[in-house]
Amino acid sequence: GQILMPSFRIWRDYPDEEAQNVTELNDEIRDMIGDFHLGGVDLFAENSTDISQLVHLTYDMQRSAIDAGNLPLLIATDQEGGNVSRAKYGTLFSGNMALGASGNTDYANTAGEIIGKEMDALGINCNFAPDADVNSNEQNPIIGIRAFSGDADMASKMSIAMAKGFESSNVVSCAKHFPGHGDTSTDTHTGLSSVNKSYDEWLASDGKPFYDIIKTKTTDMIMTAHLQYPGLDDTTYYSPIVGEEIVLPATMSKKILTGILKENFGFEGVIVTDA
Repeated sequence: GQILMPSFRIWRDYPDEEAQNVTELNDEIRDMIGDFHLGGVDLFAENSTDISQLVHLTYDMQRSAIDAGNLPLLIATDQEGGNVSRAKYGTLFSGNMALGASGNTDYANTAGEIIGKEMDALGINCNFAPDADVNSNEQNPIIGIRAFSGDADMASKMSIAMAKGFESSNVVSCAKHFPGHGDTSTDTHTGLSSVNKSYDEWLASDGKPFYDIIKTKTTDMIMTAHLQYPGLDDTTYYSPIVGEEIVLPATMSKKILTGILKENFGFEGVIVTDA
């Protein structure tokens, strides 16, 4: 159960009931957290109506785990600071691209520190941020202004600065989306995308922010992307959905997650999948 971090966005007890947003802990979710030893819970906008309600929800979730004799939960959300901010209450910043355009890493660090303090006050101890992608494809439908820059070096410096801000406020940071979602034209929540770069090309571009953030020991968590990188791993398997052999996505690739991320880069933290 420790490897699972589900979200509980909406709930209905019976098929004929109208679904309701989960804004308070019901008995069934409370029992699931305790009985299944869940490692964490991922919060979304549906879980929040106001500050007091959200604090009560995160507190009740933690009590459910601790009272059952389990380890405390990682309670996470995506609070990147721009247009992706699931916890709706707190300081709204201009977003990563604006911070990157300033060229001032102190701004990114300060934003991370403020976001982290506000998350900590809400009982959220893990942030699925910063977005360390290098946004080099103007057709990218999912990253765009969420990335700090199209320049790998600037994306790296800004990601490290913001992650340090989160961590200084007692919030676990999570660099995403490894091995890099910036050079794509597909939303990989709904479809597969392939990036055709050699290992050396990748390391000098999409891979650089992740390499740097790991070597500086800035973050404890890395999020994977459901991307095909045949230059990093060309292993194929038969997909019954597609009806043919396809290249393994990074999330399912031992060569990428163990060989490159853990062994080559020396990452010793937690790897979490994208939704």
